[in-house]
Amino acid sequence: MNIVIIGAGNLACQLSHSLKEAGNCIIQVFSRTEKNAKELADKLGADYANELINIKKGADLYIIAVSDNVLVRLSANKFLKSIIGDSTVVHTAGGVELSVLKTLSSHYGVLYPFQTFSKKRRLSFKTIPIFIESSDENTGEILMSLSKNLSEKVEFIDFEQRKYVHLAGVFACNFANHMYVMAEKILHSKNISFSVLLPLILETAEKVKNNSPKTVQTGPVVRNDQLTINKHIELLSQAQDLKNMYLFVSESIKKHQE
Repeated sequence: MNIVIIGAGNLACQLSHSLKEAGNCIIQVFSRTEKNAKELADKLGADYANELINIKKGADLYIIAVSDNVLVRLSANKFLKSIIGDSTVVHTAGGVELSVLKTLSSHYGVLYPFQTFSKKRRLSFKTIPIFIESSDENTGEILMSLSKNLSEKVEFIDFEQRKYVHLAGVFACNFANHMYVMAEKILHSKNISFSVLLPLILETAEKVKNNSPKTVQTGPVVRNDQLTINKHIELLSQAQDLKNMYLFVSESIKKHQE
């Protein structure tokens, strides 16, 4: 399949490499930032463009992998519509409706890989869930076939489900990582390396593979260890933001253990 990638960010980089490895041809990469477009295109052996006027016509598939705000703007671009024509176009966003693309083509869909991505850390798509949605049956078949060549976990879900998957991902990934940031701040204040937490983090993730997170929750709140909680609050007396966070999360743990 001949594919044009619109975007050159974290997801666009990872997805385009995996699509190429699965036997597809990435014919062009588009990004407003010429450096980013050229860098990714060179790695893929593809052409690049940083102006909409230079996007190639006649591709089998156009994948828009950009931020939600940019996606909405592109979906209203009449020039892009003339380029895409009757070809299939999809977006990769978790929190944007399928219908945003109906102004660009009569064949449109969503291909949403549910994972956190960075440019430098290559991931295998084989175990990454891919959620798809389509405007019509034929487009759905195309996206299912394409996705199954990437991942063992492909599923049709609608926007009502997808937006909650996206929300849950913010809690499980973005918020969890922010807790790592706070933990690192606490340790660095005493010249302790963040690496001491890695076995704890990995074991916590391992336990929820086969168990509900609620059933494996540990810590002073679960033990009703008020003495330890009070000591922690005292340690945070000079860091009001961390103290407030500790109190709020502790109360949430208590509430959801009941």
